[in-house]
Amino acid sequence: MRFITLALAALFAGLVSAEDCVKGHTECGAGPAAANTIMVCGEDGIPTPVTTCTNGQTCQNVGPNNGPTCA
Repeated sequence: MRFITLALAALFAGLVSAEDCVKGHTECGAGPAAANTIMVCGEDGIPTPVTTCTNGQTCQNVGPNNGPTCA
């Protein structure tokens, strides 16, 4: 039962993320695997990676207009 609850929660979180994805909008990725990746929303409403922060830098929303940047 717990697995089903977690699976439904993950599905719902994915739907919310897709709903918030507006074409051209950029933000830091979500979750441990994408946390240091700058993502951009495509025409289809699906975020795609643009660049990954390296050399000890992390993705932070401190760029122009609070946009994501590697710092």
